[in-house]
Amino acid sequence: MNDRNRGWFRLRMFLGYVVVIFVCQIDSGELLAQPSRDRQDLFNRLDSLISKGIEQGVLVGAQAAIGSTSGISKTKSYGVIKPQSALAVNDETQFCIGSCSKPIAAACILTLRDSGELAFEQSIDKWIPETRQWELEDGQNLARAPNMKELLTHRAGIYSQKAKPMTASQTRAIRDFELSLEDSVKMIQQQKLISQPGEKFAYSGAGYCLAGYVAKKVTSKRFEELLQGRLCFPLGMKHTTYFPDIEQSANIACPGVRGSNGKLIAHQGAPHLLGKKLRFPLIGGSLYSTASDTAHFASMILNRGKKMQKQVLSREAWQFMTSQQYPRQRYGLGWGLTRQNGQTTALQHSGALLGYRGLIHIDLEENQYVVVYWTLSDVKDARGKQFSRALQQLVR
Repeated sequence: MNDRNRGWFRLRMFLGYVVVIFVCQIDSGELLAQPSRDRQDLFNRLDSLISKGIEQGVLVGAQAAIGSTSGISKTKSYGVIKPQSALAVNDETQFCIGSCSKPIAAACILTLRDSGELAFEQSIDKWIPETRQWELEDGQNLARAPNMKELLTHRAGIYSQKAKPMTASQTRAIRDFELSLEDSVKMIQQQKLISQPGEKFAYSGAGYCLAGYVAKKVTSKRFEELLQGRLCFPLGMKHTTYFPDIEQSANIACPGVRGSNGKLIAHQGAPHLLGKKLRFPLIGGSLYSTASDTAHFASMILNRGKKMQKQVLSREAWQFMTSQQYPRQRYGLGWGLTRQNGQTTALQHSGALLGYRGLIHIDLEENQYVVVYWTLSDVKDARGKQFSRALQQLVR
């Protein structure tokens, strides 16, 4: 058996015995489980799951892409761009990808490490002097300001949106899209640290805002400009941006919400609907992209930092990004890590903002990636969570 066939055999075994897909049956309320066998079969099962989500009214629209180092193998678009619309989602429809922004933002910042402009172990007070005076919740004296590695691995001690309900000011700092990035960072700095930098993991979207702001200070460029120059242009990601232009394109997905009359309408909280009032790039949470665009990024990661003959990330930076940074922590530099026998075998991240959802999964052993973006018809509908769990079970 040659290496290619052996790889496919391992993939079939993995999907057959580990991955189970749950498809919600509305009329019976039952969950059906079926094994998945190979790449074509995996895509067929993705297609079936997403199509059912559209048919049953759980999803408004979706995109899916699957591929390898050779490029995109399969793509498909589903549904419409927003509730009550007749405009179908296509390959160029932009979705807000939520926290799937984090690995893309982290890779962008890693290019500054490659160029020697930014040392990840250096405290960020070099660029944000105010961080030297940060206070801690427990009254301790701050040992030092956090560094970039800690910001990207969620160990900077900055408040988490997941640990407990955020205060109004904490929420505004990462959800008011009329702020500037500098405004957001100033508000975040007013919040006390929950631990000493480097001490413990606390998933923090606010921490990524500081990371993006440091990158801005280092380069004297807006993070959007930096992202376009360092990643999007080299990778051909033409539809990836923090600032989609609704005046130039109506092809932007929007999730649903129940109106006062009980009917589904487009969610008016979507960042792009602010138009020119949209100023805030939520670095780890508000990027807009397409499944095909993100597939180019995923293929580069599978290719150890290369896009065709161009080394977008150095091999050393790629190794750094995909390695475990702290013992027993399965979140690295922008990625959730699957580890076996001391090695990273897969990378993944999910995303959620309002009714936007996303999932990126990259299997380093099997040379395969899956990217899915979708919008929920109603975030309060429990079937949306069931769909997300089913999708994660399928691709992982």
